[in-house]
Amino acid sequence: DIVGSEEMSPEYLLLQDEFLDIFKSTIKNLKYPYKDALYLRYFNNFSIEDIAQILEKNLDNVRKIISRARLMLKEQLAKEGYYV
Repeated sequence: DIVGSEEMSPEYLLLQDEFLDIFKSTIKNLKYPYKDALYLRYFNNFSIEDIAQILEKNLDNVRKIISRARLMLKEQLAKEGYYV
């Protein structure tokens, strides 16, 4: 029963929204091209190929940029007391 599940409770949805706000504000602190790559990938659902074209980088570079950006994001969130 989805309505009765813990995942869809108002508390869960509120926490999810709060974390999304924290996530977005942390990404804003990243520099180009890391910030741009994460936004394009996770908020606009662009493919790696599309991001490479937009950022004028090759596919391998975009993969590395996204990987490094996720690591930087994880480290920054950990510094703020959030563990993902």
